[in-house]
Amino acid sequence: MTSAPHDDVHADIAELLAQIIEVPATDITPESRLVEDLGVDSLSLLELVIGIEERFGVVIPDSEVIGLVRVEDATTYVLRAAV
Repeated sequence: MTSAPHDDVHADIAELLAQIIEVPATDITPESRLVEDLGVDSLSLLELVIGIEERFGVVIPDSEVIGLVRVEDATTYVLRAAV
């Protein structure tokens, strides 16, 4: 796996998140914690999950959503699910 797909996925997720929580995408790093650092609430998390599913054609089961703590967790999930 090259870093380009990873970087592309991260950039797309950061852009989705930026639209949902109204912050600049450049402020969203892979290490950013969704709740603690970015203030994502349950509704925003649901919007993010739906956006990721639509954008990348993956399904994120409810049981996996709890594991999405950092932006990197979402990126990793997409990359693994897309294989």
